[in-house]
Amino acid sequence: MVASENPQKLRIAIAYATFRLHPDDPCSLFERSGSGFGGLLLAIFLQKYCPDHEIDIYEAAHEFGEIGAGVAMWPRVWQVLRYIGLEDQLLEATGTLNKEGAHLRQLQRRFIRILPLHRVSRCTYAITRVTRKALLFAFHRSQLHKVLVDNVKDKDKVVHFSKRLVSYSEPAFIDEPITLTFKDGTTATCDLLLGSDGIRSAVRHTMYTGLANEAEGVRAEELREMIDPVWSGMVVYRGLVPAGQVQNTKLDLGHVAIISLMSYAVSRGEFINVAAFVGIPDGEGKSYEGPWSAPVTQEEVAAQYATWDSDNIEKPSVWAVNTVRYLPTYVKGRVALLGDAAHAMTPNQGSGAGQAIEDGFILATILSQPGVSRATLPEALEIYDALRRPVSQGVHRRSRQTGHIVSLESAGWENVSAAESARGGFPKDMFDRVGAEIEKEMAWVGASSVMDDRARACEMVRERLV
Repeated sequence: MVASENPQKLRIAIAYATFRLHPDDPCSLFERSGSGFGGLLLAIFLQKYCPDHEIDIYEAAHEFGEIGAGVAMWPRVWQVLRYIGLEDQLLEATGTLNKEGAHLRQLQRRFIRILPLHRVSRCTYAITRVTRKALLFAFHRSQLHKVLVDNVKDKDKVVHFSKRLVSYSEPAFIDEPITLTFKDGTTATCDLLLGSDGIRSAVRHTMYTGLANEAEGVRAEELREMIDPVWSGMVVYRGLVPAGQVQNTKLDLGHVAIISLMSYAVSRGEFINVAAFVGIPDGEGKSYEGPWSAPVTQEEVAAQYATWDSDNIEKPSVWAVNTVRYLPTYVKGRVALLGDAAHAMTPNQGSGAGQAIEDGFILATILSQPGVSRATLPEALEIYDALRRPVSQGVHRRSRQTGHIVSLESAGWENVSAAESARGGFPKDMFDRVGAEIEKEMAWVGASSVMDDRARACEMVRERLV
C-alpha cells in the first residue's frame, strides 16, 4: 500500500492505557488483554501511510513500562505485523527465525489440562487435535510492546505521559474540535478521538453515558449497563516458569472439574507462561468484589489444586477475568473504541491482543483512504464498526464458550457431578466431545484472513465516501 494522495490533515488523539500492575494498588492501574496494542499499531500505520495526519498519544501512566506476561498471536494477526514491516524485529526479539510460526504442541508439553487427572492423557489427545493445523507466535508481552513503541516516530512529540483521560466533549458542529479533559485538569482538542484506553475506558464511559442520555426508558438503562465491565466468573493464576525447570513440575489436579491450565513458551524459550484458570460457580455476570489483580504466594496457587508443585512459578499473581459486554456500537460521531475498551474478552482463545491489533489495522486502513476527511469521519467510523464489531464480538463469544468447554461446563459435562467424575462414572468418549467442541470453536484461526477484511474496508470507503 502507498501513502494516500493529498489527504486532509486530521488531528487524531489516541487515549492509551498501558498494561501494568501498580505495586501499591493493583486495582488502580490494571489493564489487560489487548489494552493499548491497537492504538500503538494505529499510530505506526498512520505515520507510515498517511504522514500528514497529526497524531497525539495520551498515555495514562508516567512512562511506558515493562508489562505483563505472555501474549500469543494467530496467523491473522501475524499477517498484519508482517504487512507493516515488523516481522523481522519481532522474530529477533523472540530469538527465532521461523517466519511460519510453530504448532502449539511444538511450543509446549502441556497445552491444556482438563480434569480428572486419571483421564488427562486421553483428554489432552482429544484437545490437541486443534493444534495440529493452528500456528502460533508467542511473545513476552513486553517484547511486543517494546517493538511497537520503538516504531512510533517522534515519540517525544507524539506521546504525552501522565495524561489520564477522564471525559471528552464532542460539539454538534463537525467543524468544531472535540475537547479532551484529563485527570490533572488540563485539556486538549482533536478532530478524531480513538479510545484505546482499556477495559475501564473513559472513552466508553463518556460515549455510552451520552447514548443513554439520548435514549429513553428501557433502552436508556440497557445502554448504561454497557459502561462498566462485568466479571466472567473466572480468576486466573499467572506466572512465568523457567523453561529448564518445567521437567520437574509435578501436576496432580484431582477431580475438581472447574480448573484448567494453559502454557506456552515466551522470551526466546527461556520461560513458560502459565495460566491456571479457576471458575467460581454463579460468578458470571456479576461485579467482582475486591482488587482485580494482586500478587499471591506459590502456596496460594498450589492450594487451588489437589496437589501441584508450583515452587518454580516466578512472581505469581491472581487476576479477576473481567470483560466488556457486547456493545451495540463501537462508534459515536467522531469517536471510536478499539481493543479492550470495545471488546475485552476472556483469554481462553489467546486473542485479546490480536483483536486489538486487527482493530487498529482496519481503522488505520479506512482513515488512510482518499475521501476520508473531517466531514466524512462519522461515515468512515461506521465502516469500521460494521467490519470490526461482528468479527471481534464473534471471537469474544467463542473465547467464553471455549472457557466453558475446557472447564467441563458444557459438551455434556455439565450433567456430570464431581463425585461421578472422580470415580470415572461417565462415557469415555466424553473427552473426545470436548476436543471436537474446542476444534469447532477454534476453526476460525486458520480459516480466515484479515487481508480480506482490509480489502472490504477499502471497497466500502470507495462505495460510500469517494
